[in-house]
Amino acid sequence: FENTNPSYVSWPGSGNTQSSSGSGKVTFSFTTKSQTWVRFSLEVLCASYLDNSFYLQVDDENPYQWSSIQVRNSFGWQTCPKWWNLAPGNHVLHVIAREDGAKLSKLKFANGDALFSVSSPSPSPPRPSPSPSPPSPSPSPTFLAEVQAVAGTVVAPMEKFENTNPS
Repeated sequence: FENTNPSYVSWPGSGNTQSSSGSGKVTFSFTTKSQTWVRFSLEVLCASYLDNSFYLQVDDENPYQWSSIQVRNSFGWQTCPKWWNLAPGNHVLHVIAREDGAKLSKLKFANGDALFSVSSPSPSPPRPSPSPSPPSPSPSPTFLAEVQAVAGTVVAPMEKFENTNPS
């Protein structure tokens, strides 16, 4: 079953940016278990040649301009041609807006020994009790091979568009 109306992030402006300064992005934390070469696949909808690119940046490296995304009228998986050689440890992927209208629904690792780190939802607040209780443990991250774009940290003018009734 393919979700034809998924939640996604997008820059809903009118116009494009040539800057990779990071204005308008979504970020994801991930962990590599060993020295590894990583490549990302993104589920995207890029409906025109004026709306078919993003910048991808890992950690503090120079952003990579991915402007060869296939134009199509539905969401589909596409693999970025760039490879990143990463040391073991924690990393951050920034997907930076380049053209308004390009939509990102999900991402996953096409290659590499890595997993996304997504914070688990915070537990419900405890009910008041007459005696003090120990503090609630901090939510521990969940490690996933594929994540929803709306699970990332979004910086304006990039916005989340969440579908509560997938079709």
